[in-house]
Amino acid sequence: MRVGWSVMPDAATSGGFGETAVRFRTKSHDLFGVITTPRGVPSRGIGVVLATGGSYIAAPNRNRLSVRIARQLAQLGFSVIRFDYRGVGESDGIILGYTIERPFVEDLEGAVRVLEEAGASRIIVVGSCFGARTLLAAVDRLPKLIGALLISTPVRDFPMGDNLPDRYTRELSLGQLAWKALRSRAWRNLVAPRSREAFLRTRLLYVRTARLAARRVLRWRRNGEARSQVSAPFRAGLTALLKRKISVLLLYGRDENFYEEFERARAGELADLLASHRDTAVVETIEGVVHGFTSIEVQEQVLARTIAWVRATWARDDLVVAPALR
Repeated sequence: MRVGWSVMPDAATSGGFGETAVRFRTKSHDLFGVITTPRGVPSRGIGVVLATGGSYIAAPNRNRLSVRIARQLAQLGFSVIRFDYRGVGESDGIILGYTIERPFVEDLEGAVRVLEEAGASRIIVVGSCFGARTLLAAVDRLPKLIGALLISTPVRDFPMGDNLPDRYTRELSLGQLAWKALRSRAWRNLVAPRSREAFLRTRLLYVRTARLAARRVLRWRRNGEARSQVSAPFRAGLTALLKRKISVLLLYGRDENFYEEFERARAGELADLLASHRDTAVVETIEGVVHGFTSIEVQEQVLARTIAWVRATWARDDLVVAPALR
């Protein structure tokens, strides 16, 4: 696939970095992005792609988190692109819905090609949720990839916006459901809620979970419904990354459901795969919920972890690979 790209006239330059708005053509869409490049510091020759989550999240991300990541990385010598998926922000196209197992690989591949045509010899991708699953689906199309930071990555497949209580009843055992309902945080939101919204949200969780759990018991009695497993696309993408010895960081919030799902998979189906690649695959956690970047504290921690990991990935790759290229 050939990706054409054009520079928009509103390029801006600031201390340590410059920014240029671009439009680039993929196979079926014209997408919008912003390239942030080093100014006054040596270029490392590495391009970093920031792939946001789904749900119509534009390139800047929540509280301009992607903007801050891009600018700090550019000041360290990395070229970075943040972009709008098809049908989002300044990109054209229409989105009828997001589905985790059908990510926008073409969009990510186009953004990577923009950096490559701008001179990047190696690529790192930072993806969150839908963006992380997009990266996993695109691994075989990215020959210059040296690093993958996967933030709050779902190990199971489901439509974006899937109702949380519904997912609980499909994916968790009844014992795990009971544990969630009995947690002190849930009880506090019923007995002494911080707000009326917290009380109503928790009450709805209890009511809907109880109803759906009852339905699940009936289905078990009828046909012995089996619990769903790690999705094939997740497993295939992660396996491809690790076989290529690409540096991988799986970053989760300790209190989010995606981390619980991943931990069950790490103790079960993914145990052998991850154990055999401890040198390249690292799992880290942040206090709270990372998915959605809904708090300033989480955003700052994600920012710091991302910058540190990208620098470490560059150092590792430069030590192992770059001498052979010189």
